[in-house]
Amino acid sequence: MRPKQINNVLLITRVRTGNQGNQCLSMAWYELLRKAFPQGQVGMIERGAAYLGQFGISDVDPAAPIDGFERLVDAALALPLDAKPSPLHHKSVIDAIVSQPASRKFVTRLTRAGRVHRALGIAAKGYARRIALFRQMDLVVVNPAGEFSGSSLDVALAYLIEVRVAQRLGCKTALVNPSFEIENAVLQKIATYVLDHADLLEFRDDQSRLHYVAVGGKKAAIVLPDAAILTSAPIAEREPMALAVSINALHAEKLRQVPVWEALLQRLEASGYSVTLVSNEMMTDGPLYERFAGVTKARVARGDLGYIDYATMLASFDAVITSRLHTGVLALTSGVPVVPLEPSTFKMNGFFRHLGLEVEVVETATAGWDVAVERQLAALLADRAATSATIIEARDRARARIEATLLPAFAEL
Repeated sequence: MRPKQINNVLLITRVRTGNQGNQCLSMAWYELLRKAFPQGQVGMIERGAAYLGQFGISDVDPAAPIDGFERLVDAALALPLDAKPSPLHHKSVIDAIVSQPASRKFVTRLTRAGRVHRALGIAAKGYARRIALFRQMDLVVVNPAGEFSGSSLDVALAYLIEVRVAQRLGCKTALVNPSFEIENAVLQKIATYVLDHADLLEFRDDQSRLHYVAVGGKKAAIVLPDAAILTSAPIAEREPMALAVSINALHAEKLRQVPVWEALLQRLEASGYSVTLVSNEMMTDGPLYERFAGVTKARVARGDLGYIDYATMLASFDAVITSRLHTGVLALTSGVPVVPLEPSTFKMNGFFRHLGLEVEVVETATAGWDVAVERQLAALLADRAATSATIIEARDRARARIEATLLPAFAEL
């Protein structure tokens, strides 16, 4: 039987955020879906509906997790059916949103508004409109931006509710680009249940796929590099001996590595590098950067750039040292050598393995990691032109592989 033609596609993702990584990833998927469905209408809507904020994993009975989860979905589907559909973001609106990331004040205001809306019942009306939008869709694609982690249980639950709502409304569903790191047994059962019912499942690393299978997942999954590698940005003029350093502040503080980072920055400066502290999540990392700027010569980059301008800035450096995945990915798109650091999970290792780059991922949980960073930097810059050429080749192979795999996969839905 010929598959039903897909005319209306909805991407649920993160755009209104202070994170350029989320923005570039969202836009990569948006453009990929437009290419996959050139005759259809592709729209985007923000994840994190305020209505779903009232639900937590504690609301699910551990003795019957699927039944408990389906009751949460029932509650959503019981909302009024006569609501006007939520507005979609299309190209012009999206371009305006991603021209610069949201400020900390804006994100805080959104969070507070969500709490108020839930208290006043506004959130329920908003979600009824969201469901009305789902009813118009043939395909709902959910990009969790890697948030299936052990520390974000309720966020992962909200994504799963959205996917299941779409499934029960008869939409085809695709879940793309997550890192599957869930250790909570209840959420594991819910996640495998929902993902097993998806029409397309794509992970960004093998470790995620293996973990999904190990906890009971049965759906055949595609594994591809993080789609942010599809990003294209203007090439900037390179500044010799200019070094960008991106530090995941939460992990640095949790692992008590702040003094080690400070000493490393000072040694890099003593070696003649001009160091700039950059981040695709400056709202989180900025306070630590200001501390470093007070005791080193490092300058702190602007935090209000859109993802294209951020990628262009990264292209101007000799090299990038980063424990932020998407800062590394955006640098690589321009052929900039990257020293990747794995702070606590496996996403850096997974990305570089699938990119096919023979680059040592420095494990920051091991002794002497800072010395390994310096050694890796020297090796990459010994012949920067050759390193950059190798990166560009790997980038182009990854881009071709992503499209050659996903475009036919979407066509078969």
